[in-house]
Amino acid sequence: MINLAVTHPQLASEWNTEKNGELTPEKVSRGSGKNVWWVKRYDDPKTGKHFDFEWKEKICNRANGNCNCPFLSGHRVWPGYNDLATTHPQIAAEWYIEKNGTLTPEKVSAGSKKKVWWKKPYDDPKTGKHFDFEWEACVNSRAIKGYGCPFLSGQSVWKGFNDLATTHPELVAEWDEEK
Repeated sequence: MINLAVTHPQLASEWNTEKNGELTPEKVSRGSGKNVWWVKRYDDPKTGKHFDFEWKEKICNRANGNCNCPFLSGHRVWPGYNDLATTHPQIAAEWYIEKNGTLTPEKVSAGSKKKVWWKKPYDDPKTGKHFDFEWEACVNSRAIKGYGCPFLSGQSVWKGFNDLATTHPELVAEWDEEK
């Protein structure tokens, strides 16, 4: 048998010898359907941090070029590397902890389409009132598309802040509810 160490030396270098025990790249072929552990050693040029990304994947998927490191490709989250708290700390600071349960900014990436709760404290300089705006939005709409608080941007109405009765009370007197 022509083994993985011969046919794919680069993949063999990413073989996780600790977690795969006695199974080695010399004992498997590129077409094997075995699910094994891999490790990608990576030095992040942006932060200078070193990471040893570990994951399980079938040998044949890696050998066919279909599956590279899921953390470097952004398909999986590695806390401290590509999680929202690390990549977008300002947005992660608006995470509504109580309403999101066990899901935290360390468990999602900026590209996640997961809909979560956000909370934005705001002190209105005009009125001196304090507001804690709450809303649901997908993580990627905040981190990638750049959408912020829908109440501060005027996209949604918060009673007592940007509703017609608050912003233009004189118009409310003219409002005809029947028309």
